[in-house]
Amino acid sequence: MKHSILVPIALLRAACIASKDEDSWVTRNLDSVAIKNGHIVATDGRILFYAKLENVPDNVFFIIPKAYAESFIKKTACSSGLKHCQISYDTESQTGLIEIPHHHNAYEAFKVFLKVTYPDWEKVIPANTDYEGFVRFGSEYLLKVEEICSELGSICNPVITPTGMDKGANIDFLFSDFKDVKAVLMPRSNDPDSGLYSVVVGPHPEDDEDVVQMAAASAELAFKAAHRLRKSFIFNPRFENDHSEFNDGANWIYPAIWNGTKKAHAEELKITEEWFSKPLKRYDNTEMAIKYIKALNDCVECYVDDKSVIALSEEDVLKFFSENPNPKLWAVNIPEEPDSASILHPVPSHEIAKKIATRLKKEALQQFPNVGQSIADAVTIEEWQGTSDEHAEYLKSNPIWWLHTTFLEKAND
Repeated sequence: MKHSILVPIALLRAACIASKDEDSWVTRNLDSVAIKNGHIVATDGRILFYAKLENVPDNVFFIIPKAYAESFIKKTACSSGLKHCQISYDTESQTGLIEIPHHHNAYEAFKVFLKVTYPDWEKVIPANTDYEGFVRFGSEYLLKVEEICSELGSICNPVITPTGMDKGANIDFLFSDFKDVKAVLMPRSNDPDSGLYSVVVGPHPEDDEDVVQMAAASAELAFKAAHRLRKSFIFNPRFENDHSEFNDGANWIYPAIWNGTKKAHAEELKITEEWFSKPLKRYDNTEMAIKYIKALNDCVECYVDDKSVIALSEEDVLKFFSENPNPKLWAVNIPEEPDSASILHPVPSHEIAKKIATRLKKEALQQFPNVGQSIADAVTIEEWQGTSDEHAEYLKSNPIWWLHTTFLEKAND
C-alpha cells in the first residue's frame, strides 16, 4: 500500500528534537519519526512529542529514520516560506520520499531496513492529577522542550503539569502556531530521593577549596533549605547598598548530591522538616527582628541577656521586647569624609561617647581651618543598630580605641 501525506516542516523538525539519536536492539526504531494514529510522533524514552496531523487517516502507519529526516531538514533550512513537505511511503518496499515538489534539492529518499514497529505511545500519556509535590527534570530535556517551542512559534510557551514524582508530566504548548501539539516528559529520576542529598555551604562551586555539607533528608528539603539559607545570608539592612558577590544571591550555597557514605549521611542528618522551624538568626534589637520577619517570612530568635524566644510574627517580637527591655548601646560615627557613609565605632557607654565626640569636634576645628566645621558636624553619637554580640566583639577586638583616635595630625587642606 502506498501513502502520501502533507506534514508541516516545523512539526517534522520538532519531532526530530524529541527522537532518539542512536538506537539499540532493545529500543529499536526510537531513532525514527513515526506517523501513527493520525499523529506525527517521536520519543527517546524520556520525552514524547506528538501532534495531530490534518487529513491523515488513523490507519496510516510508517516510520522515517531520524538520519533521513534530519538530512531533509538541513537541505531546506535556508529555504524561506516553505511550510509543508510531502511524504510518500510504500509499505511493501518500506521505502519513501520526503520532498517539496518543484523545489531544487528539497527531497530525501529513505528506506526502513528493520521491521516497522513503534511503541504504543498513547498508552504512556498520563492523566492529569492534583499532584503538587517536588519533581526534578533533567536540564538537557528542559532545553529540548525550549527547542521544540521555538519550532512551534515565536511566542510559544511550554506549560509543564507534573502528575507525580515518578510519573510523566504533561506539556501543553501555549500560543503554538499548531493545534493539538503536546508532549510528555519523565522526571529526572523515578525517585529523586533514591540518592542522598545535602546543602553545600562554602566557596563558589567552581572553587577548589573544601566545602561544608549539611545532610538533607530529601531532595525537596535540600532545595528548600538552600533557598532559605541564601535569603537569610543576604539579609542585612545595615549593608543594603552593598552589592558585593556575597550579597548577590549567595550562589555558593546550593543543593548537591551527598559526597560520603550512607552511614555518615544518617549520622550527620541536619536538614529535616523540623529544621525549618528553627531560627537561622537571632537579634536583641526590635527593629532588626521585625525587618527580618517581614523580609523573609521566617522565624527569628529574640534575646536579651539569658532570655530568648522564637518569634514567628511582628507581634511576638514586640511582646518579647516590651517584657524584656534591652539597654541601649552606643557608638560614635567617624566617617572617612564629611559626606561619606557612616562608620560606627562602638563605645561602652553614652557618657564615653559624648566625651569622644566633643574632643574630636574640637580637634577637627583646630586642625582643619578650612573644612573643620564640616568634619566636626559629621562626628555624631548614634544608637547601635547591630546586635549586642557584635557590639561586644568590636570592643573586645579594639579595646579603648578612642584613646588612640585623634584628628591632631598634619593638616592636608
